[in-house]
Amino acid sequence: MTKPIIGILCGFEAEAIVARKLTPHVACSGAVEALAFQRAEQLVKQGATALVSFGVAGGLDPQLNSEAIIIAKEIAGNDSQRWVCDIGLISRFKTAAPHGLDGAVFGSTHLVPTPAAKKKLHASTGCVIVDMESHVVAQVAAHYNLPFAVLRGVSDSVEDGFPDAALKGLSPDGSTNMNAVYKSLLRNPLQIPALLKLFKHTGIALKQLDAVITKL
Repeated sequence: MTKPIIGILCGFEAEAIVARKLTPHVACSGAVEALAFQRAEQLVKQGATALVSFGVAGGLDPQLNSEAIIIAKEIAGNDSQRWVCDIGLISRFKTAAPHGLDGAVFGSTHLVPTPAAKKKLHASTGCVIVDMESHVVAQVAAHYNLPFAVLRGVSDSVEDGFPDAALKGLSPDGSTNMNAVYKSLLRNPLQIPALLKLFKHTGIALKQLDAVITKL
């Protein structure tokens, strides 16, 4: 069977750098849902015959840390929507990452920034991670009748808050706007420890994902 041409949707450029080791068909949405839909559509128009949601995510399951790899069987969204990931892609990813976990991912339309909000989402959905691209990948793939999957690491655990500076610094093209980061930190310097922790754990998670990508 011919391998599909994989198109990958990420949130930010550091994820895309890793993703491009697998395929040139990579797009960043900058954690903006409307852009995620546009860029996933563009991936299909560029020739992708399968879509993958890739990068780091927020942990919902208390057992997850930045060493974890999630190869989701299912994507959940608002209004109790559920999409089942492609078994062929799952099998391929599992071969490269036999330690990968198969819990569901929640594709959120907005940032879930606090431990309390993460715990509530975990309790209500049973999902183990949350990101802002997976539900878009599922919907666009379903529209074009294409297979889809999720390959994610964990940047922030369920007990970690997501600092506002990190989101403010994310540009629509996925690059980092350091001026926006600095302005947010000047307004609230108490974010600095959380931001440093997020950067550290994101780096660990991306290394884990890189190790998987190089085996695919």
